Formats: sequence, C-alpha cells, structure tokens
Amino acid sequence: MIWESLIDRTLTSFDAGTPRVKVRKYLEEAEVDFALGTKCYVKDWSYMHKAGSISIPLPNDFVEVVGQVEYDTAILDYRRDFKVSSRFKKNNQLKTGTPQSYYVRGDKMFIYPVSGTGLVTFSYAAMPTHLDPNLADPGYVWLRFKDLTYEQFYSGDSIEGLTSGATAEVVDVVNVYQDHGYLVLKNWNETDFQDGEQIYKASEEEEMWSNIYASWEDLLDDWASLGLGGVANARGIEYDYSDPGVSPVIPDVYHADLIHYARSALYADQADDQRSLQSKAIYETNKQEADIQLPMKGYSGPNQIIDTMFR
Repeated sequence: MIWESLIDRTLTSFDAGTPRVKVRKYLEEAEVDFALGTKCYVKDWSYMHKAGSISIPLPNDFVEVVGQVEYDTAILDYRRDFKVSSRFKKNNQLKTGTPQSYYVRGDKMFIYPVSGTGLVTFSYAAMPTHLDPNLADPGYVWLRFKDLTYEQFYSGDSIEGLTSGATAEVVDVVNVYQDHGYLVLKNWNETDFQDGEQIYKASEEEEMWSNIYASWEDLLDDWASLGLGGVANARGIEYDYSDPGVSPVIPDVYHADLIHYARSALYADQADDQRSLQSKAIYETNKQEADIQLPMKGYSGPNQIIDTMFR
C-alpha cells in the first residue's frame, strides 16, 4: 500500500483540514516503531574483511542479527564473552587463525580469531530509511556495484568513480547478495559513472593518503589497514530512482496496522484521550501478534517445544 492510500484511510475519521504532511510523519513514525518492535524489516549485508581489519562497523540501520553469520560460507558461532581466554596474545596482538566465532560490541562486530581476506555475510533486522519524495533535482539515483574488494559502503558515505570522477552520497545499501548490491544515492554531481570502474569511499583522510602514496595501487595495498572504507566495481551506470519513498518498506501485510498508530497520535493532538488510547491499543495488539507470527513464518502444523537455558 502506498503512503497516499494510508493517509486517505487514516483521515476517514478526521476533518478535511488535517494536514496530510502531519499524517505522513505519524505513519512514518509508526513504521519505525513497528519495525523495531517486531524485527519485520530484514536486510542482507556483506563485508570484505581483510588482514589488518580489527572490527566490522555495523550498518547504520542495524538493530540485531537475524540467523547466522558466515565467513566465506562457514557458519560462525555466537560468542557472548571471553571468560576462559583472551582475544589477545601476550604481545598485545590479536590472536589469528581460522575464524570460529563472532560477537557484537556497540556498533561493531568482531570476528575471532582474526584472519586474512574473507567475506562476512549475515542478515539483520533493520530500521526503515525514509526517502524524501520532494528531494530537489537530480533527486535519487541507483547504482549497482559488484566485486566488493574492501570493506563495504554505508549510508552517509561520499563515493567517487576512479575513472569518471563522478561523485554522490550514499543514502541506503540494499539488495546485497554476497559481493554485490545496490546503492541509493543523492547529491549526484551529474557526471556519469562508468561501467566497470572502481568506486570508492571518498573522504578527507583518503585524499590525504592519496597525496602521500606514490600511486593508487600502492594506496590500495594498505587500504584495509588504514580503514578507508568501501571499494568495489560499478556494474552499469547510475539510473533514475522513480517514485522514491512511495510506500513503506516493511512487508505489505503490516501496512494497514500503521493507520491505528497515526490515528492515535491525531486523536491525542485533539485531546481526545479515549479514542487515542483505543486506537493505540489496537495498534499494540496487532504489533504483538505480528511479533509472535514472524518467527513462525517457516513452520506449519504441530511443533515440539523444547525447554532450554541459554548461557
């Protein structure tokens, strides 16, 4: 369901003077609350881990890992703590070897023990990203990437084409599959990216190192240890993002539930506490039911419940 239809349905209980912009904001607020409460919005992620990489920055919209974490297709165990042994050797260097486990601290993921080059992949519950449908020209554009060589791209990154000199800002990273995916870009300088050229995170630090190293190739040799960000190859060139942000990103089946949240907020604006609480109660009940249903989507028929303790 598109946002405009949701706004229309929300306003059936209110007068025509209610600002549609306000209703849209309440619906977007509802989508974030619903996604955080149910973990229904799931994205895929990958990161090219290199020798010298200590940690993996998690995506900006990361909520929690869904399913397993893989390192070059090998499934890693989740490690809660280090009660038996340290991550470090006596010389204060990280222990190295074949990665066996991962853990999350703050906004970073750590692989233990650390290794050389390997592609880390996982799915995660995400917070929705809301695009501005009124963004000034040239608006949003898509750019596919492949052959992820270093790290990954993140929302807020500035990227540049090595050959073309095209620049843009990353808004979102979507449809990631192993070492390729799609970038949603804004502030594009309207210079065409070139198919197959290297694209990289451009920054003041990267520019500083570029002036120090003798060549781009020499800089790439130390790129990971310097922690300079994503490098990949463009697949095709940029193309228009038609109708950005036209509908919620959570699964369609839950779109109608957002209406009750928005109505509750609108009733609260009118100091109609009774109707506000009634609408909020309907919304919360639907959210709780979705939270119960989601983990069971892959099951059918009777199931056995096992009582276990997770240490």
